[in-house]
Amino acid sequence: MLDTGEDKPDSDIEYSGITDYDNYRSEQVEWMKTLKENPDFQQATFRVVVAHMPPSAEPGIWHGQKEVLEKFVPILNELGIDLMLCGHLHRTLYEAPSSAIHFPIQCRFSSSGQPGNASGSARYRWQIRHSEKLPGEVIYLYYIM
Repeated sequence: MLDTGEDKPDSDIEYSGITDYDNYRSEQVEWMKTLKENPDFQQATFRVVVAHMPPSAEPGIWHGQKEVLEKFVPILNELGIDLMLCGHLHRTLYEAPSSAIHFPIQCRFSSSGQPGNASGSARYRWQIRHSEKLPGEVIYLYYIM
């Protein structure tokens, strides 16, 4: 799990000067660099990243997504990530691997009216498409609301 922070610069008036997402993202990059030597990571069958905000190589992206693209993606590409699961966009999106981002990105959207069970959690079904390592696999995630 990675904390991608928010999409606006830390200096944005909305944050009232109390955020430091830019430095926090940089700290996470240093932690990600240690994963290459981690035996659990090396032996993992699948390497799936779960994060709030996805990277994007599209022109005109906001500050936070640009930081994720510039700071996180190079190391994630190097680590051989198989899949990234995200939210943030308020729409469902699948992006196939590209020359800039070497792993597929799946964003899942659900409105706040998503039915949950008695414990307040909702179950989301992710269908993984177009992946050589994960063909047709289904992953079930529980999101605690």
